[in-house]
Amino acid sequence: MSVIERRVDLGFTPDRYPEGVHLCGLFSDEQERRSVVYPFVRAGLRDGEEVEYLADAAIPNWTERAVDERTAGSIPPKQLEKLSVVSAEEVYCPTGEFIPEAMLEHLGSRYEQSRADGSEGSRVTGETSWLTRKPRGADRFVEYESALNIFVRDRPMTLLCQYDTEKFDGATLFKIFDVHPLMIVRGQIMHNPYYAPLEEVLDPTLGHGPIDLAAEQHTVLGRLLVLQQTLTSLPDETHIAQFTREAFLRVPGVSDVHVCFRSGVVPPDDRFEDVRQRCTAAWDNPTSLDVSAVERETGARCLAVRTPSHLFGVYLVEVGDDVQFAPYLDFFANITNAVAVVLDQRLSLAQVRLGRERIVSLEQHLRRIAGELEGSGVVSSFGRIPDPTELPGIGELSGRQWEVLTRLLRGERVPGIATALFVSQSTVRNHLGEIYRKLGVHSQEELLELLRTDQRD
Repeated sequence: MSVIERRVDLGFTPDRYPEGVHLCGLFSDEQERRSVVYPFVRAGLRDGEEVEYLADAAIPNWTERAVDERTAGSIPPKQLEKLSVVSAEEVYCPTGEFIPEAMLEHLGSRYEQSRADGSEGSRVTGETSWLTRKPRGADRFVEYESALNIFVRDRPMTLLCQYDTEKFDGATLFKIFDVHPLMIVRGQIMHNPYYAPLEEVLDPTLGHGPIDLAAEQHTVLGRLLVLQQTLTSLPDETHIAQFTREAFLRVPGVSDVHVCFRSGVVPPDDRFEDVRQRCTAAWDNPTSLDVSAVERETGARCLAVRTPSHLFGVYLVEVGDDVQFAPYLDFFANITNAVAVVLDQRLSLAQVRLGRERIVSLEQHLRRIAGELEGSGVVSSFGRIPDPTELPGIGELSGRQWEVLTRLLRGERVPGIATALFVSQSTVRNHLGEIYRKLGVHSQEELLELLRTDQRD
């Protein structure tokens, strides 16, 4: 008689996965993290599982890191009791040192306890930013992450590891990339073709030398696609340079790689400072960089990262074996083109954002002028001019939250704001939720009433 395999609901995707899934979530902002973590926790509680949330002790409001209003309102109190929110450092480093074996023992105890309690299953999600404070044993964390892939074979827990891409350098993120069979990028689950089993992590000679990407065509394509998608979750060009360099170092025939962007050389090397300066000079005229001259001077293959409008920089690839390297030229070209597209999109978004911030700033300035005119008696027909800039907590609003607030003051409704800002209505509502929290109100009515109140009286 065959045993039916239990499949779990992860919450943020309609697909169900077998118990024992080990996921790595890369998050570039808080909204992106919440869109995955809240449904993940909610699904576990709804299905009767024990859920443990390991929160970074340096971030306040631990419970809010794991549970949103929707979860609190939709999960019966009895099931909510199955959620445990605790300090990540107290669990990972109870003695002040991270010891993988001790953490695995902790997880094993949770799994056995959930079975003894008759729970449907057990899931754990943990924030990892505490690693950036470099506790003793932190250098063994990648080893621990890899060991989890063996751990869940016998104790099928559902594990989600959270990584803030702004807090880890690109090289570290690639090492993390190596040891997770499944990645969450922009809310999508991706099967990771770079995944390396524990044996290869413990013995680098087994799998961390050059990888034969040409062994199967779909493997090459898979690596290309997953790299392209991951680029969108990295916070800046330095992280992108560090991350892609690690990927390029895996290609057969490559002995070293340096990335020259306007912001610097990765890894730092004075030999290529002149190349970096030439890239900067060619920013607005991308075809003016003489790639052949750079190759002659450096002895490296030069791959330009450019669009028709801008030159972002170059990859200098030192090749130790031309025969091994030759089949991968297209792979390199595709990745550098993907980097150029991502950087160009971010440049465009930054310019749009700057324009919007200037508009918001102007609106604030005009509102102040109107208030001063009214106060001086020169003009009395304005009525009550709300000046939100004086409210407690107003300084905590982000630029996008200011945009939402300003449009709300102008009488726009959520659908119209969403259309104007090119975002979904749920995103606007999430921004409103953050505005309510920062200003200490609970609804749009309370917010508008607060803004109608004369704060100077």
